[in-house]
Amino acid sequence: MNIQTDYTNPTWREFQRLLLTEARMTEDIEVWTNAGYSATARSLKRQRTFVSIRRRIMKVAINEHKKTASGATLTA
Repeated sequence: MNIQTDYTNPTWREFQRLLLTEARMTEDIEVWTNAGYSATARSLKRQRTFVSIRRRIMKVAINEHKKTASGATLTA
């Protein structure tokens, strides 16, 4: 499936699809966004640190995308 998308400004649906594709490809985590964001590690112990770091990065990315998509300004 060839999805043409602008990675600098993805819509929420495209962003969700990219996360789901990434999770399926790596088989490190299971991501779903129904009423929010959840991630479950399905890895061995040696992979858990990598997964938790990755989960935090994705959670921040989703929250930042929601802020900018809703028109909120990014201020400290």
